[in-house]
Amino acid sequence: MSANIHQIFLANPTTTFNANDILYLGRSPYGATDDFAFAYSSLAAQFTTSTLADTNIFVGNGSNVATAVAMSGDATLANTGAITVTATGGSPFSASATTDTTDASNISSGTLPSARISGSYTGITGVGTLTAGTWSASTIGVSVGGTGLTSATAYGVLCGGTTTTGAFQSIASLGTSGQVLTSNGAGSLPTMQDIPPSSLVAATQADQETGTSTTTYVSPGRQQFHLSASKSWAVVSTSGGIPALDSNYNASSVTDNGVGNHRVNFTNSLNADYCVTVMQVNNAIGNTVVINTSTSFVEIATFDDLGSPIDTALCGYAAFGDLP
Repeated sequence: MSANIHQIFLANPTTTFNANDILYLGRSPYGATDDFAFAYSSLAAQFTTSTLADTNIFVGNGSNVATAVAMSGDATLANTGAITVTATGGSPFSASATTDTTDASNISSGTLPSARISGSYTGITGVGTLTAGTWSASTIGVSVGGTGLTSATAYGVLCGGTTTTGAFQSIASLGTSGQVLTSNGAGSLPTMQDIPPSSLVAATQADQETGTSTTTYVSPGRQQFHLSASKSWAVVSTSGGIPALDSNYNASSVTDNGVGNHRVNFTNSLNADYCVTVMQVNNAIGNTVVINTSTSFVEIATFDDLGSPIDTALCGYAAFGDLP
């Protein structure tokens, strides 16, 4: 027998073919009568060594020879066969892969669920429009459009801070009905105060007659002195030939001077330079005219269309001018 065994034959060789088989012992799967076996040199050419370092793998080299190499780059290999990826493109991320710690520039599209964003972020230059959530960060200062406050007095008045960028301040009291916000000078907050009588200046008769002041108030007793106000007016009714004074202002009585003629006397005399307008009511025809005036009365006459005196049910006048 030869010193080296070059061939091995089996009594019952396998005849099945598997694409992953390296060596067949026995009959060739390519022919029922053809024997086939690999020589040792053929097998040795496929593997340069029979050992493999811990966690290494065989990789074909440039000469198409399987060579042992260690896994490198973004992954590591355990001798159990488990592969652990620790980075992507050289940028590391957490082992749990639940939080992406890579450069945000690597994210070019898509939507991140809110649960994926946590922690502290700095250098954010824009957030768009915030439509949900609860603000729980630091108080927003005045210099960036805030108030510098975390709370304020309900219904209170807010004032500027002690500096141009200081936090806003609430005045101490809401005040009571009728009070006004009053300055206490520079360096002090305003307060709600009653209007002091000394600050109220009533218009005088001269103020009303001039009609130019915008800093005084007009009391009821001074209103009549304004040039736009009627200084005396009255409605006179006549029944059975007797005139009577109805609604009026600054008219004390009416004197009957005969049919279609009566005089209205003023309570307070007017200055001589005034004008009177008259009207006739409840009479389909005729005219009403002023026939005499003085500082203490105005005399009115009524006529029909033929010029004859006639008593009218109602007539009136209004005098405009100046009071002494």
